Amino acid sequence: MSTTSNRILCLLLGISGCTASAHEDDLSAQEPYAWVLTPDPGATGEWLERAGFAVAPLPLDRPPLGLPGVIVLGAEASDMPEYQRYMQAHAAGLSGFVERGGLLLQLAQSAEAEPAPPFLPATLMARRGPGDPGRARTRVDHPLLAEWPSAAWDADGDVFVAHAGFAGMVAEVDADAVLLAACHGRGEIVLAALALDRPRGEDPERDALAEDFAADLARHVACAGACAASEPFRCPGSW
Repeated sequence: MSTTSNRILCLLLGISGCTASAHEDDLSAQEPYAWVLTPDPGATGEWLERAGFAVAPLPLDRPPLGLPGVIVLGAEASDMPEYQRYMQAHAAGLSGFVERGGLLLQLAQSAEAEPAPPFLPATLMARRGPGDPGRARTRVDHPLLAEWPSAAWDADGDVFVAHAGFAGMVAEVDADAVLLAACHGRGEIVLAALALDRPRGEDPERDALAEDFAADLARHVACAGACAASEPFRCPGSW
């Protein structure tokens, strides 16, 4: 078993004395963790692994409190029965995961399957709906858009037609939000109306942008435990 696989197994089993600990190879800041719930584990996992993540399935039998790194809810995951059961049991736990310093990324979902993310804390609101076609425009600086051009993407399906509490709205199509970011406690929630994890090959330009986003995401997650408190893109007072 690889060192990465051993470390993930240790985390899942809660074993503190595993030989694959970060004390041996000090990879914790170099190889961030991604826990995924997605209808296409192959495509989502490969997308994240190419950016340097150690990828594992999100444990569905318990709350995510204590997991390191980022939780990624893949595009169209809300159509999955497993996702629906998980949200019924652990939506509040996802909010707690972020509050304690985690990063939660949800990719494109349909308004029919999930009109609003069920895991948002009371301070945040986002509602999906059909939007007008158009290219996404960057609104404010954010590390997850470090490599984006000023005009980047068409949304994949439904956009965010209403939102509140997301002071870090980073991209929009006209008045509709395509990418939202907000601090919660010591962590951050990122909502995207973009299927960044879809298989490569259909659109080389879009593939390149998805790769850039994943690379920025890896740096953003790794920096949560490794960068100085003066890093400009950290949530104020967090991590």
